Amino acid sequence: MQSRGCREGVRCAVLAGSIVFASGLSGCLASATGLEPATAGASSGGRLGSFEVASIGAPPGTIAPAACLAGDHQLYLGADLVDPDSNLVVRLVVDPLDGPALRVYDADEPFDRSVLFFRDECTTFTMELEETGAMVNNIVERRLELEVECENEDGATIRGSASVARCD
Repeated sequence: MQSRGCREGVRCAVLAGSIVFASGLSGCLASATGLEPATAGASSGGRLGSFEVASIGAPPGTIAPAACLAGDHQLYLGADLVDPDSNLVVRLVVDPLDGPALRVYDADEPFDRSVLFFRDECTTFTMELEETGAMVNNIVERRLELEVECENEDGATIRGSASVARCD
């Protein structure tokens, strides 16, 4: 009986030590890679840019994104620029056949209130979407620079720009 209790005590000590080590290691990895929480959005409630939208299909007005989510979350190359106040999203999608396009939509009604802009409908469509070299949970972190001025065939318009060092 004495030796059985000792083994269980050793197992408990090893398990507790492993948990403490793993907890400490996760903090070191986050600090060493610079992957601190919430750095994908603007600091101190600031905005990443702004877009003026005029459309029947999507809510008109100003979209001022404060966060950037990598398209990898939804299995596409691109990013979502999210305005938390209006819950509107400017989605950049890079299609391998047709090139980049924008979709503006209301996150509360993503399939009911939406408008599309293709690159050939734009007088300005400047975009840089580059990998930063970091990957977290199979999501590739990307830097995004976007400037657009577009009018689609339905007369909807979008004008604006955004810049973010880290979409994740």
